Amino acid sequence: MDLVFVDLETTGGVACRDRITEIAIVRCRNGEEVKRFTALINPEQALTPFIRKLTGLTDALLREEPVFAQLAGTILKELSQAVFVAHNSRFDYGFLKQEFARVGIHWQAQNLCTVKLSRNLYPEHRKHGLDQIIERHQIVCEQRHRAMGDALATFKFFQSACEEHGKAKVMAEVERLLLRPSLPPNLATDELDGIPSSPGIYKFLNENGQCLFMGHGRNLFQAITGRFQSGKGPDWSEDIYDIDYQLCAGEFSAQLDFLRGLQQEHPVHQHQRSSSFCSIYLEPDPSGYLQPKLVCEISPDQVSQHYGLFQSNSEAIKALRGLAKAHLLSIEMASLELPAQITQKPKPTPDLFNTQLQAALAGLKLKTWPWPGPVAIGEKERFTGIEQVHLFEHWCYLGTLSAAGEAEIEPEQWQQLYLQNRASFCFDKSIYQLLKKQLLAEESSLQVIPFSLVEVE
Repeated sequence: MDLVFVDLETTGGVACRDRITEIAIVRCRNGEEVKRFTALINPEQALTPFIRKLTGLTDALLREEPVFAQLAGTILKELSQAVFVAHNSRFDYGFLKQEFARVGIHWQAQNLCTVKLSRNLYPEHRKHGLDQIIERHQIVCEQRHRAMGDALATFKFFQSACEEHGKAKVMAEVERLLLRPSLPPNLATDELDGIPSSPGIYKFLNENGQCLFMGHGRNLFQAITGRFQSGKGPDWSEDIYDIDYQLCAGEFSAQLDFLRGLQQEHPVHQHQRSSSFCSIYLEPDPSGYLQPKLVCEISPDQVSQHYGLFQSNSEAIKALRGLAKAHLLSIEMASLELPAQITQKPKPTPDLFNTQLQAALAGLKLKTWPWPGPVAIGEKERFTGIEQVHLFEHWCYLGTLSAAGEAEIEPEQWQQLYLQNRASFCFDKSIYQLLKKQLLAEESSLQVIPFSLVEVE
């Protein structure tokens, strides 16, 4: 079978938004190069400074070149009757599929990713980027970050692998990588072809567009295909007619958008995470002794005065009973049903009892908000250029701002969003747990920017 080694240069990292600026195709037959094709393409949109610096291409140079529609027929012919091969093939394949769709051409091909091929053939190495492969295999690349230079480097890696491992072993690995997951019967065979390997959320939809299931992942393609691996497909697979997805700025943004999406979509075949909870709040009785009170709502400015987030009252009571027995605390709550050896023992002074009770509950205490006021938590996906800024105060979500490409989110926008939503925000168990996990992690990569309340009044 022929292999076509392809590389693209583009105006950015999102296929539905950005455009191709250059294409190179190297056709290989029986391990040998048989043809080359390359072309510059007018993307009909401006290049960013980053792209201009990376590739050396300019708006003025590309403005004189043909647009994709003028080259579509030629490119289609150059790609025909061959396996599509690229480094990070999801990127190049997705861009070409999108460009063909814009001119009314439905294009589909088997595609092979040389990142995966390198990982499988050389598992002793941790990194498999094109720069690392070029260095390890001593490949001469005359124009890095230009289409033909990178396409030839990918082809030369394939030749090097065949020399080191033997052509039969490499082609056997190629055949294995070309195997596709078994898709639901009512899903188009090329439904997965355009899904990128970027962070985001996804939805499985039925024939009427109703959401059946939602998920998220740092790599959308892997997250979705993982649902259809042999033996893992859901028993309602025949209800799936379409897949919808949304790119996010990173893993945290994807998890947050997923939690918000669950509340809005109520997927048919998904176990619903209950938003209800029970927490413990301490109130003094007339004698000054603190007594536990079970509550199902938490005021945002009193989060750290509560203990535990339980699924039900019975779970909270069970936890209290265990703590009372372990610390010999005579807690006056009828439903606890404490043994007589605890309830009949002399009660200490209020100050001592309160200290003992608070110490016993310390492990359940909800976290204090680490900042004096609201914060903007930002993520930006370097490859796609998608940026999201999420606003929080007292562990509560206040809204999200998004941008893409060279656009930037200004602090004034944070302030405006905060002013719009600060009167209506409320405590949510799932968001608290997500924030606590992410913000208190030792190696959190999130950008947290506190902003003063004085500035937004």
